[in-house]
Amino acid sequence: MLHVKTCPDGFDISLSSALCSVDEVASYVEEFLKQNELQSLIFDLLLLLREALLNAIIHGNQQRQEKSVNLQFRLFPDRIALRITDQGRGFDLQSQYEKSVDVVGTSGRGITIMKHYADVLTYDESSKTLDIVKHITGVKAP
Repeated sequence: MLHVKTCPDGFDISLSSALCSVDEVASYVEEFLKQNELQSLIFDLLLLLREALLNAIIHGNQQRQEKSVNLQFRLFPDRIALRITDQGRGFDLQSQYEKSVDVVGTSGRGITIMKHYADVLTYDESSKTLDIVKHITGVKAP
């Protein structure tokens, strides 16, 4: 179940740690991007969003549906900012960068994918918050 709160420059979504929630959020974000004429960013942003939410649900909250994941989505004139917070134990982003990637495995590539597609990727372990920034040009904020 999603709880959505809109604001002038984007929205906040709170979701349960059910994997099906990821598709619901992705649909919402895709529609928002289309309404703001940002179709060229749909692939990159949905990839970033899905990887971040799946990591938060699977690795952060251990798929415990009583725990929630929060997404803050903001559109600025020059960038889109995503902030994802979970209720897990946190992780060391730098050590994830240093891990070798198993290209044939079924998991373990999320951080590498996000690092490649995001312009800025940071993690605050104390607040369990991942910040993702994707730069855009020639777009007016709503």
